[in-house]
Amino acid sequence: MAGASTRRTERLLTLVFVMLGSRRGVSRDRLREVIPDYAASASEQAFERMFERDKESLRELGIPVETVQLDTAHDDEWGYRIDPRAYELPPVAFTTDELIALDIAARAWKRAALEGEAAIALRKLEITGLDVPDDVTSVTVETRLGVSEPAFADLMGAIIDRRPVQFTYRKPGGDPEHRSVEPWGLVLRRGSAYLVAHDSDRDDRRVFRVSRIEGSITRGRAGVVTVPEGVDLRALVGDGEPETFSGTATLRVVPGRAMSLRRTANAEPDDLEITVPFRSLERFEREVAAYGPDVVVLTPPQLRAAVIRRLEGSL
Repeated sequence: MAGASTRRTERLLTLVFVMLGSRRGVSRDRLREVIPDYAASASEQAFERMFERDKESLRELGIPVETVQLDTAHDDEWGYRIDPRAYELPPVAFTTDELIALDIAARAWKRAALEGEAAIALRKLEITGLDVPDDVTSVTVETRLGVSEPAFADLMGAIIDRRPVQFTYRKPGGDPEHRSVEPWGLVLRRGSAYLVAHDSDRDDRRVFRVSRIEGSITRGRAGVVTVPEGVDLRALVGDGEPETFSGTATLRVVPGRAMSLRRTANAEPDDLEITVPFRSLERFEREVAAYGPDVVVLTPPQLRAAVIRRLEGSL
């Protein structure tokens, strides 16, 4: 799948460059000659289908593909072009308040599922030569979004591309189930991420807690999911799920590590075993898993199994 996706991206880029390079427009016949995937089409019909899909994809991305008449002497001779003036973006500029908001948003994703994407976005802005005022760098607000589930980034990509997805989902106390859904959006509520989607097998809308998705996510064809107009994702999620008061956990901890857990347990820095009270099993599971091999759950068994599942899913 990755190879096919890369080929399609290269084909779309080539198509953009060819149409940008022509002032009069490029005919379908010429496009089929110069673009390798088009030339390799098994039939005229196959080429037409591929070209129409590519043209629609470019327009969905906001690239203005124009249909122009190539020769006024022949009414049926048409071509395609991209007007550079409509294609080029104006210079990127942000107010100080907007830059502060971007910086806070990027820091909020630190150590979370979109940490890499947030850092890349800021680097791209720096490369453009944006002058970042001192007001931005001096902001001391520190926000954290604790969404570290491996499934989060894949679901976000599927929502952007409007792709259906399939995954394994485990309800509390239940066995894993295979689910096929059309994702509508992601909502963060009470420190947890929820996927709002249409369940294709049950023909109804459903809300899934992202931390209960196990293993890898299979994504379908792009552009086939339609989100109903006026749907209120936050209203569908509501207040999320109530906290589950789960008592205490016994942990084996590497000396000098996991100081936050030690403070909660009133333990010394060199204690090998600590007892930590917790309220939400899922929140505590994420916190413990974040320490990796420095912390091992001894009890309770359901917490130990949940941490192992999360670490295996990350691998």
